Amino acid sequence: MPATQTKTKKRQPTSIDKSIAIRLRRRRNIVGLSQEKLAEKVDLTFQQIQKYETASNRISAGMLFEIAKVLKVPVSYFYEDAENSCSYEFDTDIEYQLTKPHVTSLIRKYVILSDYNPKIVKTIHDIFDSFLKANNLKFQN
Repeated sequence: MPATQTKTKKRQPTSIDKSIAIRLRRRRNIVGLSQEKLAEKVDLTFQQIQKYETASNRISAGMLFEIAKVLKVPVSYFYEDAENSCSYEFDTDIEYQLTKPHVTSLIRKYVILSDYNPKIVKTIHDIFDSFLKANNLKFQN
């Protein structure tokens, strides 16, 4: 390698970068957008959204503003609890589950049904309780 060239080390994402990435993925799933749809709305490729959601690439302030508008949250949403974010690990299994599209889809359907007919809520709970009991699983609030 010539003396004028130096090999640059790729910058590792900070805990705040990782926290923003997690919140981006969670919010995108909550509003029911695919990576492709979000990318289309902010004029990016879905691969770029993937990189944002894994903290492989940092999000510029302007792009974070555009993404926040599409996801209908203030930019501050992405920084909530950022000062307490010290690792890429999820605080709870529930936080991890909320990053999965099928889980957030179930939650959205539950909210729609419970708004439509509150009696359905008890039926849904009873169904889950019977599945848990049939599989010898315990649920703790």
